[in-house]
Amino acid sequence: MTYRRRIVDEALDELFPHLAAISLESAKGVGKTATATERVKTVIALDNPAQHEIVSADLSYITQVPTPVLIDEWQPLERVWDRVRRAVDADNTGSQFLLAGSAEASPSARIHSGAGRIVRLTMRPLSLTERGLLMPTVSLAELLTGSRPTIGGQSGVDLSTYSDEILSSGFPGLRELPDRPRKEQLDGYLRRIVERDFSENGVATRRPPTHQGDR
Repeated sequence: MTYRRRIVDEALDELFPHLAAISLESAKGVGKTATATERVKTVIALDNPAQHEIVSADLSYITQVPTPVLIDEWQPLERVWDRVRRAVDADNTGSQFLLAGSAEASPSARIHSGAGRIVRLTMRPLSLTERGLLMPTVSLAELLTGSRPTIGGQSGVDLSTYSDEILSSGFPGLRELPDRPRKEQLDGYLRRIVERDFSENGVATRRPPTHQGDR
């Protein structure tokens, strides 16, 4: 499948050559792994039991593989974060580590913030521009430089299209599915958040079904 550039790629183009470690953070299914994989030589997927076992037995493994390296779904092995931080302390050369995670570390985990070593970037679901529906006409980054660019343009996206796009979701892996399979995938996504992710991240819910639209 051909990779489609994301908005966050512009930030990565500018930052990663100069920063040793960047953490890409987003909800599940937004596309972190695909984006990060485009930029690395080595992928360590810690949701893979075999790779989890290797890294758990020897954390220095992550500094022995060819860089740049993606450490995907690092939260099940929270010590990885501190190992990356220490590696950056020893060598802050750019383009070494990309970390990708779909959740915060466990509330009981005691890990360093990574401030000054690991820069956090948030990745969002597909925007209308990323979906190929329109071209951006206003750049907030340009406005914040103090310049006075010409502002204008119009969108050909009507209410019906907006509604369709909301229902299609901003998850790259779900958009091309037929309506029924996509709905089932999205329902399952919500169920997992309510039934597992909330509790895993220390969030108590008194009536879980209400968060899924059930009564």
